[in-house]
Amino acid sequence: MNFVNQMRNWAARQTTDANCLVSGLSIGIDTCLTQTFREDMKQLGLTHLTAVSGANCVIVIGAFWFLLNFFGAGRGLRFIASVVLLTAYVALVGWQPSVLRAAFMMTVILAAVEVGLRIRPLFALMFGSAILVIVDPWLIGDLGFWLSVLATAGLVSFGKPVFEKLSNWFPKPIAVGLAAAMAAQFLCLPILIWLQGGFPTYSILANLLVEPVVAPVTVVGLLAILISPLFPLVSSQLMELAGFLSSWIVWVANVLPRNANSMLPMAPFWFVGAVLVLVVLAVARRSLSSVMVATLGVTAMLSYTIATIFVSHTWHSDNWQIASCDVGQGDATLIRSEGHYALVDTGKDERLIAECLDEFGVSELDLLVLTHFDFDHVGGTVGAIRGRSVKRVLISSFPDGRPQSRFIRNLVQQSASEVIEAPFGLSGNFGDIGWRVFSSLGAKATTSNEGSLGIRFESSDWVLWTLADLPETAQVSAISECSKSSKLTIVKVSHHGSADQSQPFYECISPDFALVSVGASNSYGHPTKRLLGVLSNLNVKAFRTDQLGTIDLEEDSGSFQFKWRGR
Repeated sequence: MNFVNQMRNWAARQTTDANCLVSGLSIGIDTCLTQTFREDMKQLGLTHLTAVSGANCVIVIGAFWFLLNFFGAGRGLRFIASVVLLTAYVALVGWQPSVLRAAFMMTVILAAVEVGLRIRPLFALMFGSAILVIVDPWLIGDLGFWLSVLATAGLVSFGKPVFEKLSNWFPKPIAVGLAAAMAAQFLCLPILIWLQGGFPTYSILANLLVEPVVAPVTVVGLLAILISPLFPLVSSQLMELAGFLSSWIVWVANVLPRNANSMLPMAPFWFVGAVLVLVVLAVARRSLSSVMVATLGVTAMLSYTIATIFVSHTWHSDNWQIASCDVGQGDATLIRSEGHYALVDTGKDERLIAECLDEFGVSELDLLVLTHFDFDHVGGTVGAIRGRSVKRVLISSFPDGRPQSRFIRNLVQQSASEVIEAPFGLSGNFGDIGWRVFSSLGAKATTSNEGSLGIRFESSDWVLWTLADLPETAQVSAISECSKSSKLTIVKVSHHGSADQSQPFYECISPDFALVSVGASNSYGHPTKRLLGVLSNLNVKAFRTDQLGTIDLEEDSGSFQFKWRGR
């Protein structure tokens, strides 16, 4: 057991995503993978690569069987040696449901081959899965187990006929890869759509592109891990070779999610499930009425997707300059100038902020401001930077020891070209917009909110004040820095419209409009009557994301107007 732990510990100490992926492919240890890469794999339907299952067992046993056969081992020896290796492999990777299912199924097939019986793979799958469920009934609720079973069922049921059809159109190597990718995902699709919140359009392509290197990476990586306690130098060289091969997978996972519509929105899960039931009934009954009902259901489902894409890409014009993303109870303000982009906070939901950035066509962030490390301001950071390059990140210098602070700091250090703990007075520009930190109390602050970054942005036409979660005390401290402007002035109000506001500060900046980033029906009572009263007293028009959805400021023939998507 100590020897096994040494191998597992060595595998977990890999640093780069490529080498960490080798450990994941070989024995399922993927703890060292960066969160950004995990999300890229999830979006492309590649997460199965690091979940050791039947494919891994087939690769390992297949390579071992080939070696034994090459050296002339008899059938009996091959069977005994393969079962011993399979047991050892399961012990090494852990007693995971998908691994147990695969191991049991392969043992049944190996035993049948040993005694000269022909056994259908689908029967072996059903028999092995049934035994496991009887032994451990809790597997019924394990999604990993079901994904493994369904993917294998798809392969053994549809793999051959799909290959035969595709081989008429494609060369056989490509037809084999396409057939395997399509068949494995077909039965898993409902669960994958539910888990991922949409249909991964590049999933089959991504799986086809990475398939050629999966087997060699798995075999070389496993060999490197097995000999690591005894021959560390040789093991490191083998790991570098496997890492070189797996870098192709890393490249695919990094590139494809940047493309538009890499995740198509789907109708609510209950509706998709109902349509699938109608399709199954139509196939079973083959009556005109059932086919018509199923066709209507499928049409409605596709119409929802098309309408969602159309609306999300057409409600705003190409002349937008400021956008308040609807990220629920959180903050995310997007600013554009001459093809350059700045983002102030990322909300708490990585999916929502990613959708907003995709909606506005943002592929690169010149400036990312993480005002402080409350989860509703930084929880979506992974979604904001996934598939996008980030040049400069500003973070608060407040000494925040929370785990999310450490995680986000490490994340942006890995992802951005430059990370700065922004001091008071720090300034810069992107495009024709200048910015300045007007509030940064850092270690002088008593709370994270008080230490959050207040940023003033200014273009040739407007001024934008982003107040993060600055409480009244911090706003009062910043009054000496505020000023009225003859330009159009917008304020992103503090703390989602909480009561902790300074009316003198708002009077000092004299805004024309206010953006309130707040979640619908939130439990905090935001925006509060006090904040709305302050804005009303100053005749400031408020635009709220809980009522309007994503809001943007657009320029049209020299004048500006606010538009919104609607909820």
